[in-house]
Amino acid sequence: MGKCSTLNIRGILCLVLGIMMLTGVSAETITIPAANTNGTGGSTTNANKPYGNYYGYERSAMIYSKAEIADSGTITSIGFYVNSVSSPAASTPIRIYLKEVSKANFNDSSTHFQVDTIGATLVYDGAVTSGELVANTWITKTLTTTFHYSDTLNLLVLVQANYGGGGGETASGKSFRYNNSSTPNYYFQYWRADNNPPTGTGTTNYFRPNIQINLTPDVMCTGMPTAGTISPSSNPVCRNTSVTLTATGATGTAGVSYQWLSSLDDNTYTAIAGDTLSSIIVSDTVATYYKFVVTCTNSSLSDTSASVYLTLNSFTQCYCSATTNCGGDQITNVVFAGISDTTTCSNNGVGQFYNDTATVNRTISYPASITVSNGGTENVAVWIDYDHSGTFDASEFTAIGSGTGGVTFTNNVLIPATAQLGLTAMRVRVRYNTALTGTDACTSYTYGETEDYMVNILPAPTCTDPPTAGVITGDSTVCSGGTVTLTVSGYTAGTSLQWQISPDSLNWIDVPGFTSATETSPPVTS
Repeated sequence: MGKCSTLNIRGILCLVLGIMMLTGVSAETITIPAANTNGTGGSTTNANKPYGNYYGYERSAMIYSKAEIADSGTITSIGFYVNSVSSPAASTPIRIYLKEVSKANFNDSSTHFQVDTIGATLVYDGAVTSGELVANTWITKTLTTTFHYSDTLNLLVLVQANYGGGGGETASGKSFRYNNSSTPNYYFQYWRADNNPPTGTGTTNYFRPNIQINLTPDVMCTGMPTAGTISPSSNPVCRNTSVTLTATGATGTAGVSYQWLSSLDDNTYTAIAGDTLSSIIVSDTVATYYKFVVTCTNSSLSDTSASVYLTLNSFTQCYCSATTNCGGDQITNVVFAGISDTTTCSNNGVGQFYNDTATVNRTISYPASITVSNGGTENVAVWIDYDHSGTFDASEFTAIGSGTGGVTFTNNVLIPATAQLGLTAMRVRVRYNTALTGTDACTSYTYGETEDYMVNILPAPTCTDPPTAGVITGDSTVCSGGTVTLTVSGYTAGTSLQWQISPDSLNWIDVPGFTSATETSPPVTS
């Protein structure tokens, strides 16, 4: 009986060991650099990263190479080595993001932290407390969301320290071990500001914090993989807006490959070149379907996710807001191509009148007459979203007029031959005492008003042959040195205009640049 029992136990042990050899995977600790050496040549500017809060808001970005990590698997925790502590803040709120990137360093240029976090995974949202900080030890944070590292690209680690205000400790309150490369490569970048999070580009250098990564290596894929489901960061979205699609629940072991597909009809799909990670950033101009394919190398079997349809918001939901305060500077009447609207000050100085539609044709100029109240010197302008992009671009700007308010300003708006047909939006703005430029469609200012309308753009009208030149109205006499404004009306729609001048009514020459229905002459000389 005893012998039999021994054999049974031995068999069970062999079975357990066999299962462990086949399926058991031990976590590994990866230290970069491997010897955890202490760098030289830096300063407290570098040493207090990534968890310092000498400033109220500090940001750090660090790149660790594929060669340094040298394995694929699930990252479960991240640590940074504490060199010294000197009266650190009791608690520093932090966030950690991880992302795989193709770039090896920040040598080319600095970046914006907000841009770097696009497509990154928030893996920790908590705090560093003073009790966790012990000199000459690692402070390790167990990730609240694990991160699968594919070992195909480099690892970008992003850290926010958000104490707030003017910070909560001296520059040496926390000091972390860092290392610098013998051949300078900018593997590190930081941002810092008091009172509000930093918004500009960062400062790059090569004093990168030492890191310890706990990673559970992948088990090689066998059999049928799982594609999981696609989760968009937002849906519907505005045109040309970046959206992150993430494959949730997909097989993440070694020996798998990923491929994203796109389609306009949910029938014919095309592989998206270069997009072979578990997430993808897209920016669409039309509604688009997406699928995600996982292939197991050993078995050659593939699984495809259900499609996700990324739809677009109505363009009227995508235009920027531009808060103003009317005061005595408001739009009281708009007349343009069928619109004739009398209004009062809108809430927050922004009015949407999408029930009022102007109808225009390509290549035709239309007078826009904007009446404003008399609050002083007023500046009036119009933007029309000719390319239906959901934005008012500088190239879509027409200045209507400026001067003392209480009057109607009028100027012609030429509809380009390239304008996209159909419904789009027009923005009308008045601003007190400051000129409006093409880039001011979304600028918020203290005194003035913004009104948005609809415009229906139709094809250029068919030109008759021969066309009708129309009738010119305006002053026929002018004193020497004066100017005269002339307007032509009744000309054939769909034609181009060119003003000419003659000293004797016999020999006529073109006036360069005079191609609108209304033009003002240069000073006249006898």
